[in-house]
Order: sequence, then structure tokens, then C-alpha cells
Amino acid sequence: MDSSSNPGWTVFCWQHTIFHRVRQGVWATRRPCRRPPPKAATSISRVVVHPPRRFPELPPTPSPRERFDQLTEAGRTLMDLHVNYEDVDPYPVNVQVKKSADPDDRETWRVTKMKWAKKKDPETGKNVNDTTTIIYSPKVTVSGISEEAERYLLGSRSALGWIIDRYQVKKDKASGIVNDPNDWCDEVANPRYIVDLIAKVTRVAVETVRITDSLR
Repeated sequence: MDSSSNPGWTVFCWQHTIFHRVRQGVWATRRPCRRPPPKAATSISRVVVHPPRRFPELPPTPSPRERFDQLTEAGRTLMDLHVNYEDVDPYPVNVQVKKSADPDDRETWRVTKMKWAKKKDPETGKNVNDTTTIIYSPKVTVSGISEEAERYLLGSRSALGWIIDRYQVKKDKASGIVNDPNDWCDEVANPRYIVDLIAKVTRVAVETVRITDSLR
């Protein structure tokens, strides 16, 4: 059966759209997750009442039907984009390889720990992250990343920020196991896999922001 005719799937697509709109702060109604503790009856054992934690709450089903259909179709597009992120058209980032490095050498594309480039904040004069440029390695720099990509968040950080944090060589202190993302590049026989992933995730981020912004 065509999933587009499945009512449950339709509602799921709508919820997927709402999830990303709430994540980007386009809208968010909120509710307390629990009642605050009662105040003590005596001054000896007073309880300090802190504001209750709050979580996003889905808004009512939109009306008219045309609006619901619009959000549902956006949800389908977003899910296809996010599930098939490795098949998207890469964003045209600028991959710069130092003249002393050989682009055909496997070691040129070996990553240890990526980081954002730095730039001067015009207001404070302090160095801040330049989210349009990633220092991939001493030999490779990826620039030309859209500033809009930083708005697509996975939890508390952007999708590209998550890649920078996770795609690094790191040893687990407890087990001694070394997590090396270069192993996967070798397994799929693509030394540029991580660089290509940066371009694809940038595309996903930019398109996600574009779609959710169009629904305001």
C-alpha cells in the first residue's frame, strides 16, 4: 500500500515537521513535566521551589486542511532528506589541499581531530568560531560552508558541530579501545568519505532550514 495514503503515516509526517520547527524555535508551546513540590508548613523545614522543567508540546492539529497537508508534505520531504542523507547532492564547499600534499595519497585525507576555523568578532574583538570553515587536518581545509547550516541542530549543537566532535580519533579510557573514523573510510574504499559527508550534511542542514522557514 502507498504510504502516502496511510493516515498514521500522514500524521507521523506532520509530527516530523513540527519536531523540526520546534527545534529551530519557529514555535513551541510548553508544559510542565511535573508539579512543583509543596511548600513546607513550618519555617523550620522550608522547601525551595524551583520553576518546573518544561518540554515542548505539540500544537493542536492545524486548520484548515490545506495547512495540515502543507505541513505533512514538508514532513515527507524532511524525512526523505534525513534518512537518505548520503544520497543528497553535496553542497558546493571548497576543499583546499595544501600544495605540499598529494590529493591521491591516502594519508592526505586521514583525520585526527577537526575544528572550526577562527575569526575576529567585530563587536568584541575576540576570536570566535568561523562556522563557514572547518580545519579538517593540517593538510586540508573545508570552506564555503553556508552560515545557514549552523541553524540545523542535533540536540545542543549543529549537525556539522556533531561531526567535528564525533569524527575524531579517540581512545576510551575505561576499555582502551580506539575509535578511529578513518577505519570506515578504508572499509568503504573512499579516503574522502568524511570530507564528502561534510558537504552532504551541509546540504541537508541548508535544505532543512529552508523548508522549515517556508512554513512560518
